[in-house]
Formats: sequence, structure tokens, C-alpha cells
Amino acid sequence: MNEDHQFTPIATDATFQFHCHRSLACFNSCCRDLNQALTPYDILRLRAHLKLLTTEFLKQYVTIYIGPETNLPIASFRFHDQRNRNCPFVTPEGCSVYPARPASCRIYPLARALVRSSSGGLPQAHYAIMREPHCTGFGEKKSQTVNQWVRGQGLQAYHEMNDEIIEFISLKNRLIPGPLSNGQLQLIRLAFYDLDKLKQLAVCADLNPMTDSLNKLMPHSTDHDPVWLQWSLKWIRFAIFGENASHPNSRK
Repeated sequence: MNEDHQFTPIATDATFQFHCHRSLACFNSCCRDLNQALTPYDILRLRAHLKLLTTEFLKQYVTIYIGPETNLPIASFRFHDQRNRNCPFVTPEGCSVYPARPASCRIYPLARALVRSSSGGLPQAHYAIMREPHCTGFGEKKSQTVNQWVRGQGLQAYHEMNDEIIEFISLKNRLIPGPLSNGQLQLIRLAFYDLDKLKQLAVCADLNPMTDSLNKLMPHSTDHDPVWLQWSLKWIRFAIFGENASHPNSRK
């Protein structure tokens, strides 16, 4: 954790003061010197906004590596300037893909964690205010609750999809705590980050392993990528964990 960041827990109905706009001296500072992971839903929204095929978007903008803690494929922006590590979509006027910006950009200056109690039950979301020395947005007079910020930033769909990934990581840590095989890693990369190829394989009946229940749940159209992503996350749970894919109290 960066020692310059200060995290203060905050309730969802609590109010905080923050506003970001281009007149601030720090405008665009949070888009530089990035170490930013992209979720599967981030990539889905970005490549749709840019009207690119998944393979094209990955080739132009994304690097995929194996995370040292999760042992899972992690996607991040490919930086043309490794020294400055600027977001490839930042401009002097701000974000050029603002309607499709990633969840980590939308939620800032909040941080969110999904926590499951030791006694079980559904995981609960917890929030914190993240303060960085460069950010002057906290000096603005606009106030809102955490819930209002989440709604206003269009985060609900992102959270629903991203929470499925968190559940997958939790299952992996519980059932396969060590490294995965190259074959397993390729399947996860396909399910998480290459939805176009997954759809093609599924429609042509070349996607394995497959079950009758997964066949029945498969979307009828190759449109509606969010529905396909939801299906791919069900498929990869079975592909990696088999019949052990169910998680206590997980969503069906």
C-alpha cells in the first residue's frame, strides 16, 4: 500500500465533501503514474465504446500478466511511455472515454472492499475515503453520501460484475491455493478478457468443458455482451472447479 494514501472508513449513508473538475490544479493527476488493474467488465465497456473487437482492444491497450498474489491473469493498461505511465485515454481536456471509464476511476476517491464474515452469509461491501496528497477535490464544497456517489457514477453494474470476480478469486484461494496449470490460465484468460473468442467457440460447440445446464443457460444471441460475460463467469467456475464450483451463500 502506498504510504501517501490515507484510508478512512465511511458508512454508505455518510456524507463526504468532494468534487473533481478541470479548474482544479490537480486535474488529470490521478490519470498519471498508474498501476491500474482492469476488470473483465471494464474491458467490455471500453472496447464497446471504442467499437473495437476484443482482440483489437487487447492488442492496442492491454497487458495481461499473472498476479503474484492471486496466481490469476490480471489485465492492465499498456503504457506507451513506461516512465510516466499515463493512462492511454487521458487528454488535456480530461478522459476521452469518460462514459466507459473503468470502475476504479468512477469510484475515486472512494475505495471498496467485499468482506465475508467468519460466520458465513452474503459478503458485505465496505467503503473508505482515500486521500492522496495531490488531490484538491476535497476542498470543494459539493457534498454527497456514499450511496449517492455510487449511483451518480453508474457503479451498480460494475459492482455486480466485479463481485463475481471476487467470488471466483475466493473460490480459487479456497480450492486451489497454489499456481494453476497453463491450460487453466488460458481458460481463465479466455473467460475474463476475450469474450468475442469465447462466444465464437460456444456458438460453434467447440468450448469445453460444457454441461447440459450451461448449454441451457447460454444466451441465444451473440449480442448483449454483459449477458455473455455473466455466462462466461458461470462457465469458468465449472471449468476450473468442476462440481466444487458452488460457494457458500453465493449467487445462483
